Amino acid sequence: MHSDDILPSTSLSHSVRAPTDAVFVPSDLNSYRNRIDASVDEQRKYRQVLAGLNNKVMKYRQRAAKSVAQLSTQASGDYDGHETMYTLRRYFGLFL
Repeated sequence: MHSDDILPSTSLSHSVRAPTDAVFVPSDLNSYRNRIDASVDEQRKYRQVLAGLNNKVMKYRQRAAKSVAQLSTQASGDYDGHETMYTLRRYFGLFL
């Protein structure tokens, strides 16, 4: 390439050196688009996995709340029923 082939810069950060450089732009854009599309698909999959995990956590919390409620009815006759409930709620992370 000769120094005569260099074209003026279109911006401060990008310069076109020769007319042949412009030929690669569409393929580069296509490559970038494919990478972006793949990234979007991967993020969608991660969102689905996280939503599924969130649903599982909610179900476990509901089961724990039911267990705590059942134990509270059983422990109501116990001497330390309130302390037992507080301990169970604290253990399961349920501050109802």
